[in-house]
Amino acid sequence: MGDRAKSMRLQDERFIADFEGQLESFSENGASPVDWIITAIREKLEMSVSAAMRLEPGEDGWVPGLFHVQGRTHHQFDRYFSLIATVGGIRYDPRCPQPSQRNEVVTLDDLCVMDGAELDDTRDLLATIGVEDQDQLRVLVCDGPMLLAWIGGFKPSPFTARDRRLLARLTPAMRKALAMHRRLLDAQLAHAGLAAALEQIGGPCFLVAPGGVVAHANGAGRALLDKDAAVTRDRVRGMIRRGEEGVSRVISEGQAPHHLVLLRDDSWMLAMRVERARTAWTLTPQQTRVLELLVQGDSNKSIGVKLARSEAAVEIHVTALFRKSTTRSRGELSARFWNL
Repeated sequence: MGDRAKSMRLQDERFIADFEGQLESFSENGASPVDWIITAIREKLEMSVSAAMRLEPGEDGWVPGLFHVQGRTHHQFDRYFSLIATVGGIRYDPRCPQPSQRNEVVTLDDLCVMDGAELDDTRDLLATIGVEDQDQLRVLVCDGPMLLAWIGGFKPSPFTARDRRLLARLTPAMRKALAMHRRLLDAQLAHAGLAAALEQIGGPCFLVAPGGVVAHANGAGRALLDKDAAVTRDRVRGMIRRGEEGVSRVISEGQAPHHLVLLRDDSWMLAMRVERARTAWTLTPQQTRVLELLVQGDSNKSIGVKLARSEAAVEIHVTALFRKSTTRSRGELSARFWNL
């Protein structure tokens, strides 16, 4: 190996080490590494355009669920995405690529040879983003069978064997970082869904971890914790120990069992708050009765049955409660009530 080749190999090894180290820092702080990845490979491989994308099924075909680009604007890819499924531009299953396609670095010529596709058809598609006369290098970064991202780019001159080796060496670090970030996003989405669901419950509601630690509470629950955390936690833990009504066991794969606790407050505490609300918000007798049931988690239909009123009539009272308490949702109303 000549001096120049040795120098280039040393430069590549340093770049790989720096690349892997930088992606480790993204994994630690939870930020998305995608923009940094495509910027780094664009500069190192001297690409005119680099991108990361993941297609997902939409109403009219495949749509970009993930898309980041360097060297072009997002708008310039609009026609590309509108045509990609209709002209055979997708040479893999975006939901689950074939095992032979996963984490393998390929060029445009490789794709045409493997698929028996006409290069001219592919060039026509690439003309929509102005790279029809450029070479392509890409990898389908996968975590098991799941596609994390198409990552690659284009440049006017052919990609070299060195370029291919380098992108292949970077792929394990990209897979690790993208998989970690995907799991983090899934967890955040699940947490957001849980929070939204709990806010629809009128009464104070708590998700309790093993050991009695309150992992999450809705607005009404947080209001009680703010008022008297020790008393509220003791009440919740006691309900779990005794298996009282309002306690549900929550099982999730890979997690220790949690408990979901809906706290139907002691009657004297509830009556005290109802009276405070009646005075503070100048409620009518009927509005007061609707409020008392609403903050305990009853739906409009349930309230109507208990009060012998139509659901439409209950809705009118609920709207009046929103106006008088200056709130906009059942969750917000309940949180304000339990904080009186």
